Amino acid sequence: MNLFYFMNWLTENYGIDPEATALVNSRELYFIPAVNPDGLVYNQQIASNGGGMQRKNRRETCSSTPDGIDLNRNYSYMWGYDNSGSSPDGCSETYRGASPFSESETETVKNFVEAHDFKIALNYHSYGNLFIHPFGYDPSLSLPEEDHEIFIEYGEAMTQYNNYLLGTGIETVGYTVNGEACDWMYGEHGIYAYTPEVGADSDGFWPSTIRIVPLAEENLFPNQYAAWAVGAKYEVDFAVAAG
Repeated sequence: MNLFYFMNWLTENYGIDPEATALVNSRELYFIPAVNPDGLVYNQQIASNGGGMQRKNRRETCSSTPDGIDLNRNYSYMWGYDNSGSSPDGCSETYRGASPFSESETETVKNFVEAHDFKIALNYHSYGNLFIHPFGYDPSLSLPEEDHEIFIEYGEAMTQYNNYLLGTGIETVGYTVNGEACDWMYGEHGIYAYTPEVGADSDGFWPSTIRIVPLAEENLFPNQYAAWAVGAKYEVDFAVAAG
């Protein structure tokens, strides 16, 4: 919901708030509210008040539950690197699919990204109060120094108010992942891509309705900062100082 909250902030404050007006006038911002619509609808069907636990899409992959492919292990960069960061088992929660981009959902994201020249991306997940950056597939690897400095600089700025834990997958969630969206965006296209994991452990995958607005509010600044970050660096510094 935090994306809708950010979009609403932009539109409701356009022409009133100088920052919202400047962002709309000077940036191209793109939003994908749900990458796994079939999983979302299924969860709504089985638990209309929240609580559905279908993480994967709805492709038939298993004779029992859970069916589906983990879309965040279906991207081509280091797809199937090992069987700990993703699984070849169709019944596993981390099943990576038969091949990279085998799913229409990930292929759609691929085509969308490759049709644009994105500089930064936030791929929202839940939960854990984390802010994850590449690489996720091998904890022994280091990013090029300049890129690492940018990931840290921007990441520390975006988490300065919500205090999300910044780091790689192994430094935050404590495990590896391969065929993942942020690794693909950065590894293949040089996009500074992060995975914010929204909400505390007590919020889980389905936070209570009274927590929705607070969670959206604590991610408004990261969204604003990311929007500024695609421009000249002095604009980012100005936006932070003015906030």
